[in-house]
Amino acid sequence: MKKTVAGLFVIFSLFTFNNCQAMGRTAYPEQSAWNADARVSYFHETLRPYGEWVWDRTYGWVWSPYHMAADWRPYTDGHWVYTDYGWSWVSDQSWGWACFHYGRWFFDNRQGWLWYPDTVWAPSWVAWRTGGDWIGWAPLPPEAVWHQGRGFEDRDFNREHIPWNSFSFSHAHDFSDPDVRHRLIMPARNAAVFGETRLSANTIALRNGRIENQVPFHNTIEKTAGRPIERLKIASTESPEHNGVAGNELRVFRPEVAAKKEPVASAVSPQSENKRALETQKAQTDHKRTVNEPLGQPSKNPPPDATKAQLAEQPKAKPNATQETATRERQPLQSQQSREVQAPKTLPQRSSTVPVSQVSQSKSNENRSPKSERQINAPVSQAKSKAVSSKDEKDKKESRDGKEDKKESSQ
Repeated sequence: MKKTVAGLFVIFSLFTFNNCQAMGRTAYPEQSAWNADARVSYFHETLRPYGEWVWDRTYGWVWSPYHMAADWRPYTDGHWVYTDYGWSWVSDQSWGWACFHYGRWFFDNRQGWLWYPDTVWAPSWVAWRTGGDWIGWAPLPPEAVWHQGRGFEDRDFNREHIPWNSFSFSHAHDFSDPDVRHRLIMPARNAAVFGETRLSANTIALRNGRIENQVPFHNTIEKTAGRPIERLKIASTESPEHNGVAGNELRVFRPEVAAKKEPVASAVSPQSENKRALETQKAQTDHKRTVNEPLGQPSKNPPPDATKAQLAEQPKAKPNATQETATRERQPLQSQQSREVQAPKTLPQRSSTVPVSQVSQSKSNENRSPKSERQINAPVSQAKSKAVSSKDEKDKKESRDGKEDKKESSQ
């Protein structure tokens, strides 16, 4: 049973790995590289509530918006307005200020439309097709690279390669409608209308030091719509909440995109931890060294930026009476601490030399003779002999007295 379960687990792991390889991207990747790419680091936190950042093997970090329908296409939720920069897109999405004026879009068969971030602002990044009563537009892919000072180059990308299902088509008289999303034809008709139109020339170009989107059908739209098209002036605003048309102005939030100074998400590496531990240990050692120095004396470890000339110019501080007293009181503690610091870290080896006291004691034991022992026991023997002699004298005296008493009685 265990072998069967293990085999199934291996098969499932291999299937998952191959599936991820086929997808070419992984969600929730490591965050350490976000700050390295200026394209991603600026937009990451701003767009995070509205979508998911994923890694693509071809394009790198890309963004996928949440809650989009299966047939959704970029540049459909909003409307077009005519400005001094040409035709500009006004998005109804809260994140539209970024994804429709910076970067490019491409379609993925698994995840749908994905946004490729970039740092250059434009009224819109689209390709155009016109013909008959139709006007169509499609988002430019990441291969359409904008070169500062030169614009697009034909060697980078051919607009003819944009497929028909990437375009959105509307009638010319509905093109400037504020609710153009409901004026678009059904995607199923795109292939037929695509064949009736032709690709417009390179309409995004650098003019007067700014990027403009000049499409040559302004007069056609006015004629088919039966009304004049007002030309608005683009004005910058400091917040995306203020985007939109106000009077004769189109207010847009278009910040200069650059890499952030601090990482969006950073993980502490083991090398950083070791470096931090060494710095902490060095700081503690310097602190102990400073504490052990007597009061009123300059530090033996000057700061790294201090030069010898600066140290020579510093006047020597003369300790007052209070400092001298504190110095005398701290000197024993200092000596003890210095001895502890200078103590060897390894254990002392045992010496084969016998202490002098033990040698002298052993010699004294060896030199002890029976004579000395008799000398030690002499007082005891003398006391015993004295006791025996005194008893004998007493017995003799008693026998003598007994004899004398017998003589007297006999007499």
